Amino acid sequence: MNTNPKPKISDLNLKENFSESEVLKDYTERDYRTVWQKPRAKFEDRFQGKIVAQMMPAKLGWFVDIGGGYGRLYPEYAREGRKVVLVDYATNLLDMAEKEYRMKKDIFFIAANAYHLPFKDEVFDAGITIRTFHHMNLPKQFFREFSRVLQPRSEVLFEYSNKRNLLRILKKGRQSLRKDHEEYAEWQFGTHPAYLKDIAKEVELEVEKTMGTAFFPRYLTERTLFLEPLLSVLETIFDLTLGRLGFAPMNFARLWKNSGTAITESPGSELSDILKCPACRGDVEAINEGFKCISCARLFPKIGKVIDFRFTTS
Repeated sequence: MNTNPKPKISDLNLKENFSESEVLKDYTERDYRTVWQKPRAKFEDRFQGKIVAQMMPAKLGWFVDIGGGYGRLYPEYAREGRKVVLVDYATNLLDMAEKEYRMKKDIFFIAANAYHLPFKDEVFDAGITIRTFHHMNLPKQFFREFSRVLQPRSEVLFEYSNKRNLLRILKKGRQSLRKDHEEYAEWQFGTHPAYLKDIAKEVELEVEKTMGTAFFPRYLTERTLFLEPLLSVLETIFDLTLGRLGFAPMNFARLWKNSGTAITESPGSELSDILKCPACRGDVEAINEGFKCISCARLFPKIGKVIDFRFTTS
């Protein structure tokens, strides 16, 4: 009989191939909403939205959106009986989200580093992270931390930039087929589907289903708007074929945490019930100005409804 206890996700030491320093893509002081006003982004958003609607986790309870920005996707996953925690590093984007959804109940705004999430272990029933992973230079560390805060048997919708996409295969050949996490440019990484599957498995996350899109948005500009009907038809065809075979530039994977048994008791109904210090993992207590760690005495200020739990070791 094996008497050695299985290590917790938070205790795993997963070796990275990149620099050990955390590289953070910070959109502070930038109005990210303007990106989605351009023809290419609108086109991409339309087809992305179809996939998100099909693959969205159904479980209620606590739900986390990592890299949620200004709450662009909140209407897609908001449900009665679901408590949403919107997480982003950029406080200005969270301010936008707070102004937009301040009248909604059961939504909370947390500024945090995705490598050091300010949550207790195994608290979220479901989650989503879209257009975030391609900025992660430490993919295994990101997965380890994401898995840590998910309950057993939970589901998440995960999007990543697929380096094994049709256009890149035609341009880069064998390079696009290497099973790794490749840096395209500064703060931009592409991931091979097999590599993603492997590093997810290391932290007890299993790929259930995949879909893909974004074959043709690059060809749509202000000057080529007349091509949109044709490109829409082509995108639909490619999404339903090559997109489901894992050759789309933008891949979506539904992951489930395949460890243990589902937790039947809620971790709590208040935000304070699921929080912890991202620096020392100690308990935190609410104070007038925000939260304070009981163990290391760090202060995490609250401005409006946005709580700043940002922490980095770099």
